[in-house]
Amino acid sequence: MKMSKRILLVMMSVGLFFAVANVASAKEAKMKTTTIKGWVGDSKCGVKSGSAAHAACAAKCLANGEKPVLVEGDKVMMIDNPEAVKGHEGHYVKVKGHVDGDKVHVMEVAMLKEPKAPKAKGDKMEDMHK
Repeated sequence: MKMSKRILLVMMSVGLFFAVANVASAKEAKMKTTTIKGWVGDSKCGVKSGSAAHAACAAKCLANGEKPVLVEGDKVMMIDNPEAVKGHEGHYVKVKGHVDGDKVHVMEVAMLKEPKAPKAKGDKMEDMHK
């Protein structure tokens, strides 16, 4: 009788393990790889860090502990694996990764030619850090 309880307990444990593993893999399967073009900026300046003029400031902010973000137009996405974009501070890039709400997990990054954009009012470096 003791042996059958142990076997039952082991079988239930194995079943639970596979159920949890299946749920995790199903979530990963739902996440499609997405391609996004944008600027690698910093969390302090947010959408204002989406330009070549902001490259030095983004590098400085990131060196001071701010988190890297991907700025796509007026949308800012947190990068959940910052090491993937290291060296691309202030660059216009194409990112392939998994998007989850306002976060992106970067799988590949490639530099692109900078798009021409009109300069917005209040886009001076001194305006960003007041």
